[in-house]
Amino acid sequence: MKKTVKIITVLLAVVLLVSAVPFAVTAAETFQSVGAKSGRTGDCTWKIDDNGTLTISGNGKMGDYSYFEGSAPWVDLGIKRVIIEKGVKNIGNLSFYHCETLTDIFISDSVTEIGSQAFLLCKKLDDIVIPNSVTKIESSAFSYCENLKIVKIPDSVTSIGKSAFDNCKGLTKIELSKNLTSLGPLAFDSCTGLTDIVIPPKVTSIEYTTFRNCTSLKSVEMHDGITSIGDSAFCSTALTSIKIPDSVTNIGYSAFSSCNELISVKIPDGVTNIRGETFENCKKLRRVIIPASVTKIYNNAFDYSDNVTIYGTENSSAQSFAEDYGIPFVSILPGIIGDANNDELVDVRDVTCIQRHIAEFELITNKRTYLADFDCDGEVTVADATLLQMFLAEYDVQIS
Repeated sequence: MKKTVKIITVLLAVVLLVSAVPFAVTAAETFQSVGAKSGRTGDCTWKIDDNGTLTISGNGKMGDYSYFEGSAPWVDLGIKRVIIEKGVKNIGNLSFYHCETLTDIFISDSVTEIGSQAFLLCKKLDDIVIPNSVTKIESSAFSYCENLKIVKIPDSVTSIGKSAFDNCKGLTKIELSKNLTSLGPLAFDSCTGLTDIVIPPKVTSIEYTTFRNCTSLKSVEMHDGITSIGDSAFCSTALTSIKIPDSVTNIGYSAFSSCNELISVKIPDGVTNIRGETFENCKKLRRVIIPASVTKIYNNAFDYSDNVTIYGTENSSAQSFAEDYGIPFVSILPGIIGDANNDELVDVRDVTCIQRHIAEFELITNKRTYLADFDCDGEVTVADATLLQMFLAEYDVQIS
């Protein structure tokens, strides 16, 4: 019996010893990978050459990384260039997070997704070509890439995540995908070099703070079909005027607050309320046209907008609000800005109408004055006729 127990004990010891061997090998491999210049990432392999070029190869997906479970093994190895070869399907989450020496990257056309925070804080990255295979750019993918200047989003991309390009302060131009359907909140927050943007036709909502603190943004083109402009969407931008599509029914809190160059805005017929701080601190705002559909205006909607005049229909909520808060109110007839003769067209005959008004041959009625007041200074003068002529000649003049 003792002999049997001894044999079992020996066998058990051998089994435990054998089972420990793979663990020991794995631990050794893990230890050797620290500081290594090659290895595996997900379904792919990686290697770094002597010039600091990282090459990702394989058929499948890269691995995802995180703050808590460990960053990518190449992050602190001084990589300067990245080549993602044909066959690789994605760029994993946090793949190149805080790679401060990375300046450029080649992405093959097998990649379909750029992961969350993939290039976050790559402050020297100055150029990237996104291939026409990528369909999704996840949240914070390029946040704080301060050296990026021009980006073209290919038409294959349908979704741009939250904060995807926020704080890309060097970004001066971005061309968005024509097939984009989802543009996340804070997508371009604090892109202080961005001067103009065209919203693609399939986007139906401008999310909260999408363009907040884009302090050089002067021009935004929005299509008919957008239904909502979110909270602080255009807060602290350089817009002088903006045409809000007639399809918009919701304008969020602080949507245009601190737009210090904004002169004139027309609220679409369909919006039912103007929320708090919507036009707060718009110090140059002279004219806000408010339709009869608006039934509620919050008391701080126009705080510190000292020169503003409200234009609207008689006996409307707009008129009541203006009278309650001592804001000048002008009763108007429906019409198109620039359509001085009220024939539903903006053409040379409107210039003539303004000139006849100035010469006192035929005065424009008070309710139509705002249509002819092209520069929004409260008067119809030679300046309005000149600006209208420039607009008709297709100079860079916008109808306010």
